[in-house]
Amino acid sequence: SPHMAGWFSRGKRTAARKKSKAPRTKGSMPPTATGSEHDIQSRFIAIIRQVPHPAGQWTFAIPNGFLRTGPMRIRAWREGVLSGVSDLFNPIPIGPHPGQWLEVKTPTGKASPEQRKFMKEMQRLGYRVDVCRSVEELLEAWCDYLQIRIEVET
Repeated sequence: SPHMAGWFSRGKRTAARKKSKAPRTKGSMPPTATGSEHDIQSRFIAIIRQVPHPAGQWTFAIPNGFLRTGPMRIRAWREGVLSGVSDLFNPIPIGPHPGQWLEVKTPTGKASPEQRKFMKEMQRLGYRVDVCRSVEELLEAWCDYLQIRIEVET
């Protein structure tokens, strides 16, 4: 399992794992061929849940992306779901930042106008905002914000 040390770093790769660049820990989801935002985010969550830091337990997802049908969209809107809210939130305050928002994108994905507006406003309010395009980028941004290091077995 991952352990803390100061910044994100990677362990040695086995010969069988050299093709994949995704970090893998015991019990984490294997890399997938699709590389969707869901896959990237799911693998990141599987890794940080093993980290012995409060942020490993309290970083959480914002369920916006699955709301595609009319009735579900209306229900979610009535419950307070907002368009453009970033995918993940780390509520641990560090330094001048009251928390960290993480937006997950594929390597070719682009933020919508609503997402750009949300991220700009969160930055104005003092939050750290990171757009990440891989599990590695998520881990680097998360660890950099928390000023921790974790070793990820690969």
